[in-house]
Amino acid sequence: MSAPKLRFEEFDGDWVKQSLGLLSDRIGDGIHATPTYDEKGEIPFINGNNLINSQIVINNNTKKINLLEFDKYTQYLTNNTVLLSINGTIGNLAFYNTERVLLGKSVCYINLKSSVDKEFIFKLLQTPSLLKTFDSELTGSTIKNLSLATVRNSQFYCPSIKEQTKIASFLSAVAEKISQLTQKHELLSQYKQGMMQKLFSQQIRFKADDGGEFGGVGREKTWGN
Repeated sequence: MSAPKLRFEEFDGDWVKQSLGLLSDRIGDGIHATPTYDEKGEIPFINGNNLINSQIVINNNTKKINLLEFDKYTQYLTNNTVLLSINGTIGNLAFYNTERVLLGKSVCYINLKSSVDKEFIFKLLQTPSLLKTFDSELTGSTIKNLSLATVRNSQFYCPSIKEQTKIASFLSAVAEKISQLTQKHELLSQYKQGMMQKLFSQQIRFKADDGGEFGGVGREKTWGN
């Protein structure tokens, strides 16, 4: 057990070392078979590359299957599931939000217990120490693979669920602020580029302090004048 030096003042006591397996009802991966694809199908067959910025993202390269094919497979996904890419691309994350999708083998699903805050675990899975553990356990030479055993056995210190929720909420607020500032920066950069274009193409010009036009510029001086 260990007590962190930096924490919210309303909490005390030790954090307990836990494994991800003990905090989960089930940890597994998607199907290892290749399903029968259907261009007119409505159900995406996803892999680790579809896990982007905490969401399942479907793109033009995502294969589709029909409902008949989908019903051949059993998946154990819940409202408390976190998805993790474990083959090829390692460490991509997404929340499962009851989407009708079929997981491929490169996607690990982590069904967390109700006594665990999934936002907290989601952020914990992005910490450098845990990613370093994952990286040290990768197998394969060309295509890297993270085993389910490594995911299950990964250990970290964990507080009570109330403190988990407090930490997750704080980090989410920080992430939201960063997103807002990033968006503001992008808009200001676009504004700057637009103004530069208009100024240097003489579409607009500044007024002098007295409100009048500036005098001519760019005229060469000649000797004797």
